[in-house]
Amino acid sequence: MAFKDLARLSRQHRTIYCYFILSIWIFLLIAGMYKYIGVFRVQNYGHYGGSRDFIYASSQGHNGKYSHEGIKNIQECNNPGDLALEMEGGLLEGWTLSGVLLVLRHGDRGAMQNIRGIGSINCGYEDTLPLLYRYKSFIANSTISASFGHSVWLKSGSFHGFPLLPPLDKICLLGQLTYKGLVQLLKIGEILKQAYAGPLRLLQRHQAVPTTRTLTNTSVDSKTFANWNEPSEIVIYSTRYRRTFQSAMALLYAFLPNDYWVGLNVQESHSLLFCFHDCVCNHAEQIRVEMKKADLSVLSLLCHEAPLPCRKAREKSLKNVPGLVTTPDNSDFINIDQEDGQMSSKDNTIDLGEFVTDIEPEGCIEESHINALISFTNWQAAEKSRNPNNRKEGLLRAYGLIRNIVGNMLKMISGEKIKFVLYSGHDRTIQYLIAALGIQVQQFFIPYAARMAFEVYRSVNEAQFYFRVVYNGKDVTNKISFCEGGRSLRVSRGIRGEKTDLCPIENIIRFIHDDYFIPLNATSYKDACMLMKANEDF
Repeated sequence: MAFKDLARLSRQHRTIYCYFILSIWIFLLIAGMYKYIGVFRVQNYGHYGGSRDFIYASSQGHNGKYSHEGIKNIQECNNPGDLALEMEGGLLEGWTLSGVLLVLRHGDRGAMQNIRGIGSINCGYEDTLPLLYRYKSFIANSTISASFGHSVWLKSGSFHGFPLLPPLDKICLLGQLTYKGLVQLLKIGEILKQAYAGPLRLLQRHQAVPTTRTLTNTSVDSKTFANWNEPSEIVIYSTRYRRTFQSAMALLYAFLPNDYWVGLNVQESHSLLFCFHDCVCNHAEQIRVEMKKADLSVLSLLCHEAPLPCRKAREKSLKNVPGLVTTPDNSDFINIDQEDGQMSSKDNTIDLGEFVTDIEPEGCIEESHINALISFTNWQAAEKSRNPNNRKEGLLRAYGLIRNIVGNMLKMISGEKIKFVLYSGHDRTIQYLIAALGIQVQQFFIPYAARMAFEVYRSVNEAQFYFRVVYNGKDVTNKISFCEGGRSLRVSRGIRGEKTDLCPIENIIRFIHDDYFIPLNATSYKDACMLMKANEDF
């Protein structure tokens, strides 16, 4: 009887037993999958996140030396250890320095989009730099706000509450200044101090700085901070990005006495081109659309010792796939130098037609691939720089900035107190400025922390004013379209008597007022910005 009851009970719960056994089987299957995935990740760590020194190891030969291409490409990064005083300033016989205008690109930053393996990239600065320690200590003891818990700018204005330091020491945050970038600007500030602070008499104390303290009340901080007088000799413009603001403040800390720094007033530029009142230009946009190309960027990998990507083979080849659209995933796409605008899906359309694409079994990107890519982009940039449309676009985009530069030059030579003007901007800021001035440069990348200085000089014996332009430590005055060909004055520079060029300030005034729009067949900015007809050639 008991056996019959047990058999009947078993038949009634057969469904429950089936579900129970099925659950155990699913659990074992999932556990096995997780184990397999874990092993797969460990095996592939060498591909994606292995040694972050991969690019430097791969850029060296078997004898431990860098390849020629690797050395040349790494120099594009403006590494802090390579920054030094070159042709900025110097004693010019018979001339005194009246003022300096500096156009700056922000320092090293994180990528603009998520990229694969971003967590393995070290964006910090490993070497000890006493100036960095002093800067961090100074702002920590002078500008701390309890509301934020970290150092922020407390003066009223567009940048009130902006942090003065990158939030993390080594992590690359999207579009944010890195500590390596911070060190770049501190080093450049030291260079400017050696070259200009003495001749411009900016080393004299402006106002005594209160003793070191920790501020805890935000309202009191702002009021106290604002009470320091603004030094009238210094004019600062920055776009409203943390990276440009932080770059400007780091540079100025190393360049100026602390009491100057505390009293600074940073003015906002609403355009990365510093166009001020001359911004809207339909013709410039029309030219940009015509010239638009996909600019590949590799500086994020190159400048941060990043592990280069690897990819597993795809089992099937692509054959007879017309109109295939290859839109890269954000985690694979690197585009850190294109400050405004990205590639559209239309730009990425590839028509394979009848071709057969042979995919290699597997592999990693190597230094030779990077070198080839940079060589191609340099060639492409060189071709673009020789395109007449490039000059036209530069003239239209940089008009507002050049006009402001000339206006500040006139203030310097007319007896006003302005001695130093800073424009803290982006790569395109300098790119369009170079094109507008007609300067032909060999370095087509605009590296991080790139700088272009306009030095204004006054003759000792006569009231004559000249200027020179120094780009990344190199004198490019005689390469400017209105200063070349004997239109500059050769003078001796430094105790060794090296020769340099001075361009009459009348040349740049005549350029901006009379000759600026001749290449555009126009007489004013308004006329030059009118849309061209569709059938007209650019």
